[in-house]
Amino acid sequence: MDKKFRLYLVKTKPKKPIKEPEKPEKPGFDEIFGERLKAARIRTIYKRIEVANEIGVPKETVRNWERGLAVMPAVYWAPVCEMLYLCPWELLTGSCRRSLMPDLPAHLRKVNPRARRA
Repeated sequence: MDKKFRLYLVKTKPKKPIKEPEKPEKPGFDEIFGERLKAARIRTIYKRIEVANEIGVPKETVRNWERGLAVMPAVYWAPVCEMLYLCPWELLTGSCRRSLMPDLPAHLRKVNPRARRA
């Protein structure tokens, strides 16, 4: 074979435009977990910055956990659950089998300004 071969690189465009993957209809674990975490925080008097300072992470990290953009590492479960008076099982499943945590004290509950006082 005395013939010399040359390789030419040719730029080609894809025939069909590449579609971005669609977001699933059902929310994933991250979103559900984040909603439960946010609901527990809102149920108390704490703000994101207070939770973040208590466990030693940036405020944006707590926001990402609540929005479902990141999963909270197991290291932070105990301090967050204690602070928010939340059962870890409730954070996972949505309901607590048995009461491991005491009820939320009255001084930590958010007061609804629209509620009437009798």
